[in-house]
Amino acid sequence: MSRFINFTLMAIGLFILSTSKIAAQGSLSGIVRDTKEGISFANVLLLSPEDSTLVKGAVSDAEGSFKLDLSPGSYLFKISSIGYQDHFSSIQVIPGEQDLGTITLVEDAEQLEEVVVVAHKPIFEQKIDRTVINVQSSITTSAGTALDILEKSPGVTVDRSNYSLALAGKSGVRVMINGKISRMPMSAAVQMLEGMNADNVESVELITTPPAKYEAEGDAGLINIVLKQTSDAGTNGSFSLFTGYGGGEKVGGSLNFNHRKKGWNIFGNYSYRLDHTDQLNGNDKIILTDTGDETRTSTVSNRDPITYSHNAQLGFDYQLTKKTLVGAGVTFFDRDWNMDAVNKVDYLINGNPSYALNMINHEVNKSTYFVYNANVEHVFNDRHTISAEVDYITFDSSNPTDYQQNFQDLDGSNGASSLPDIRSSKETPLSTLVPRIDYTFQINENTKLEAGLKGAFNTLDNSVQVIYVENGASTIDPDLTRDVDMAEDILAAYSSISFKATEKLGINLGLRYEHTTTDLDSRTEQNVVNREYGQWFPSVFVNKTINDDHSWVLSYSRRVTRPTFNEIAPFVIFLDPTTFWTGNESLLPAITNNFKAEYRWKSTLFNVQYSRDEDAIVGFQPRLADNGRTQLMSAENMKYRDNYSVGVSVPITVTDWWDMQYTVTGIYSITETEQLDTPISVSAFNVRFNGSNTFKLPNNFTVEVSAFMGTPSYFGISKFQSYAIVNFGVEKTLKEDQGSFKFSLTDAFRGRDFKGETLVPEENLNLRSRFRFENQVFNLTYTRSFGNNKLKKRRNKAAASQEEQQRIQN
Repeated sequence: MSRFINFTLMAIGLFILSTSKIAAQGSLSGIVRDTKEGISFANVLLLSPEDSTLVKGAVSDAEGSFKLDLSPGSYLFKISSIGYQDHFSSIQVIPGEQDLGTITLVEDAEQLEEVVVVAHKPIFEQKIDRTVINVQSSITTSAGTALDILEKSPGVTVDRSNYSLALAGKSGVRVMINGKISRMPMSAAVQMLEGMNADNVESVELITTPPAKYEAEGDAGLINIVLKQTSDAGTNGSFSLFTGYGGGEKVGGSLNFNHRKKGWNIFGNYSYRLDHTDQLNGNDKIILTDTGDETRTSTVSNRDPITYSHNAQLGFDYQLTKKTLVGAGVTFFDRDWNMDAVNKVDYLINGNPSYALNMINHEVNKSTYFVYNANVEHVFNDRHTISAEVDYITFDSSNPTDYQQNFQDLDGSNGASSLPDIRSSKETPLSTLVPRIDYTFQINENTKLEAGLKGAFNTLDNSVQVIYVENGASTIDPDLTRDVDMAEDILAAYSSISFKATEKLGINLGLRYEHTTTDLDSRTEQNVVNREYGQWFPSVFVNKTINDDHSWVLSYSRRVTRPTFNEIAPFVIFLDPTTFWTGNESLLPAITNNFKAEYRWKSTLFNVQYSRDEDAIVGFQPRLADNGRTQLMSAENMKYRDNYSVGVSVPITVTDWWDMQYTVTGIYSITETEQLDTPISVSAFNVRFNGSNTFKLPNNFTVEVSAFMGTPSYFGISKFQSYAIVNFGVEKTLKEDQGSFKFSLTDAFRGRDFKGETLVPEENLNLRSRFRFENQVFNLTYTRSFGNNKLKKRRNKAAASQEEQQRIQN
C-alpha cells in the first residue's frame, strides 16, 4: 500500500510542478465569425515574419473562439476557413493575456456551393495499436447485432452457450462502450451486445496490447464498441427499421441523433429488438464405473428462446467557458429472455438402453443495467489539460427456472410421480462507483506526458436457491443453495510519456500500478475469498516509419485477469439432473505478458504475437464429481498457457468496382493444467480466416459476400471442430437522400453448428457437446439519415483535415 501512496504522490507532484509553469507564457484569444454567427473549425495560425513558416496554430471551437499560448514576439497572423477569404495581419504578442476581440471573415462567393459529404471506409482497418471494424461499410451486418459483428471479426471467438468472448485465443476480454469499460459481468455484457442492433454501431476496435492509460484488466485485451455519433452542427442523425426470419420472427429498429448549437451538444440513441429463434444443445457423457460397466448419458435440448431488448443512451456536453467543458449522461440496457425447452435424456449401460427422462423447463433471465456519468474537462492552454469523471453503475439480474421431470421405464410404466420437480432461482444485484482523474501535459511538439488516478468500488449480492418439489412438499438442496456478499476495491495510478526520438521513430513508455482487495463472504462462512495484492503493469510501444510504404511497431504490455463476478459467485443451471453449470469460488487472478510486432507494407499488415498467461482462466470446463455421477461445468485456472500467433491482413482493389479484404491468423497454443492432481497438457495449431468481397454495380446497387471460418481449436481442455460461415448481402441506395434498403442472408450454408469433445482418460472424462444457436437468418433493413447531411465546404473541411488540425494543435 505504501508503494501505491508514493506513486500517487509522485503523480500529484508532477501535476503541480507542470501547472506551475503555465503562467510564463503570453496568450492570444479572440472570436472568429461571419456576419451571422461564430465560425467553427477555422484555422488560426501564427507565422514567422522572416519566412512565413508555422510557429503555432489552433482551431476555433463551436462558437468561433480560439486561444493560443506562446512566447512573446512579432508574428504574422492568419485566419482561414474554406468558404471565406483569408484574413492576414501583423501582430505583437506581449506577456500575459491579450484579447483580439471579434475578427469577421468575408464570405468567398465561389466557395459557397453545397457539397454532399460521402465517405467509404474499408471494412477492416489496421492502426498502430488496434484493429478497427467499420460496421457501416458492411452490408451483411445490417439487421444483425453487435455480437454478430464480433463473431465475424478477426481473432474474436464468441461462445454463445456460456455468454463469453475470446480474443486471439484467450478469454480475458474487457468490453468497452465508447471508450468506457463496461462494469457488468461478462455474461451480461455479451447478452447486452446480443440485444444491441448493429445499425447503432459505428465501429468495433480490437486492442490486444492496450497502453498504460487503460486498466490492466483482461489478458486478451479490450474490445471497444463505438456507437454512432456525429460532429456536424445543427440537428442530425439516422434511423433504421428491420424485419427478418431465422427459426422465428425478428423485428426492431434504431435511432441516433445529435444536436450541436453554440456551446451545447445533446446526443442520444435508442434501439429495440425482438429476436425469436430456435436452438439445439447436446451433451454426451460416457463414464466407466468401478465394476467395469460403461454408462452413457445422452442429452438433447431443443430450446425455443425469445428475447426483448432495449438499449438507450442520452447525454450532453456544454462549453461552460472557453476553457471548460462539462457533460453528463445516462446509459440504459434492459433484456428480457424467456425460454421453453424440452430436454430428452437417455441412459444406457454397456450400450443397452436403461431408461429415459424428459425434462421440460421454462427459464427467465431478466437483467437491467444503468450507468450514470458526470464529467468535466479543463484546458489550461494548448499544453495542459485535466479531466475528471465519475460513473455510478447499477446492475440487477433475476434468473428463475422451473424443471418438470417425466421419468419412464422401458416397459412403459410411468414413474413420473416419483421424480421431484426442480425450481432454481438466482438474484444478483451489483453496484459500482468509478471515479477517475487524468492529466495531459504537451511538453513540446514531440513529447507528451499523461498521468492519472482511478478507483473502482464494487459490491455484489448473489442469492442462489435450488428447491425440489414432490407431492406438494418443497425441500431445499443445501449443497446448491447459497447466499454470498462480495466487495472488491481497485485503486490505480498510471503515468506515460510519448515522444519522438527522431523524426520517424516514436516511443511510448507507460507504467500502471493497481491495488486490489477482494472479500467474499457467505451467510455460513466468512472470508471464503479474502485477497489483497498489488501489481505493476509496464507497457512499451515503439513505432518506426521507414517511408510512406513501410513502417513497423513493437509493443509489450503486462495484464491481469481477475475472476468475473459470475465466475466466482455461485449459480446453478441444469442441463439434466446430473449435469449443470456452476461458479467457482477458488478462482485465482491470471497474469499475462504480451509481446507483439507489426510490419506494414503499403496497405498490407503483418503481425507476430506471443503471450504467456500464468493461472489462465478458462470458462466452463467440465469435471466429474460424486464418483462420476455428476458433471459440473465451471471456470477453472489453467497452470499456464502459451499463445503464439502470426497474422496478415490484405486489402485488394481488383477494379474500381471490386474490393477485397482478407485477414488470416494462425495460432499455436500450449496449455498445462491439472485435473484431480493429474497433469494435463494440450497443444494445437489453428487457423482463422475472415474475408469479404464488395462489388459496386450500376444503379446504386452494392453486393457483398463475406466469410469467416476456423480450423479445430482448444478451449481449455475441450477441443472444438472446424466451422465455416458464409454471408451474402445486397444494398440499394435510393436517390436524393431517401435512404437505402439492405437485404442479407446470414450463414447461407448452415455452418453455425459447433461441436466439441473433452477426452481425459486418466480422469474418466469422455464428453461430447454440440451447440447450434441459430439457423439461417434472412433480414431486410431500411436506413435513412436526417438533418444536416449537406454541408457548406467550410464544414466539409473540418472532417477532411482532422489529422492536419491535430498536427497544428500539437
